[in-house]
Amino acid sequence: MSDIVLALTTPAGPFVFTDAEVPENIKHGGSQALSIDRLIGGKRIVRPLGPDEDDITFSGVFAYQGTARSDFLDSVRRRGDLCNLGWDNRLLLVFIADYRPDYRKPYEIGYTITFSVVANQTAMVDAVPPVTPTQQLHMDMATLNQKTACAGIPVLSTVASSISSALTAMQGVAAPIAKGLRPISDTIGQAGNCMNQIANEIQTATAAVAAPIAQLLANTQKLITNSENVISSAAGFGGIIPGNPVAMSVGNYMSHLNTIVQLPALYGISSVAARMQSNLALTGSAATAKTVTVSGGTLYDVAAQHYGDGSKWQAIAQENGLTDPNLTGINTLTIPAVA
Repeated sequence: MSDIVLALTTPAGPFVFTDAEVPENIKHGGSQALSIDRLIGGKRIVRPLGPDEDDITFSGVFAYQGTARSDFLDSVRRRGDLCNLGWDNRLLLVFIADYRPDYRKPYEIGYTITFSVVANQTAMVDAVPPVTPTQQLHMDMATLNQKTACAGIPVLSTVASSISSALTAMQGVAAPIAKGLRPISDTIGQAGNCMNQIANEIQTATAAVAAPIAQLLANTQKLITNSENVISSAAGFGGIIPGNPVAMSVGNYMSHLNTIVQLPALYGISSVAARMQSNLALTGSAATAKTVTVSGGTLYDVAAQHYGDGSKWQAIAQENGLTDPNLTGINTLTIPAVA
């Protein structure tokens, strides 16, 4: 979740979790409180009473101004401040019910925090527009470029550039699949008439993306391991040891400081690259059309249900040889995959 802004808005001001402070996952949600009357004969009367939100607990590590940032959260707990917790499109009204810092070093303080949810103020969702794995890959690629640039490590930037080029090539090859496996002669020539050939093209393009992602993950993990070793092996803050020559102490200090600054960025790169690796596996198989049976209604409604966009009704009409968006009687329709 390192590419998500996780923020706690308190009466004393905002607190934004950054880099290693951001947890890998946040479990949230809850149940619907129900009033259930059980009647004779097994019948029941069930009445919804409203959402009952679970507590939210997550953990992280403060690697910069750790003591001050940790104490700020503990002060919010001690005062009993009512706060807003937000990430992505989620917004929750919360209290800090429990806060447990794990002091290791001034620049390495782990923490576990638990929020009791007063109200879930996240907007209700009535429709879900489709987002393909390929689209998510390109969004993650933009994030990865930013993080590798921030890390300032040439080898990571070079591999990230290779991933970007391979993704661009894959997008061109994947065009026939995005159009529902219809032949696109200007993309893959005569081979476009063969579904197996298209699948082979996609697998080859996917493998070309997978290789540099795996390389980036391996390089990043090696750098993370080295950085963690540098931090843990330092005899004093920044490697400043009494009796050492001044030049050596300054050099150790600068090296140590650079490692502390780079490590959160490396954690972020590893997280985004791992998600890209998972989404890449979803692009390797062809998207096939599906059929649905509807009674009456319109193609606008069908397109809105399956694409999240009623204006795409013409794709369904063309696939089924229809010109009128209004439907009568019972119809079995083929729903093509669309870009």
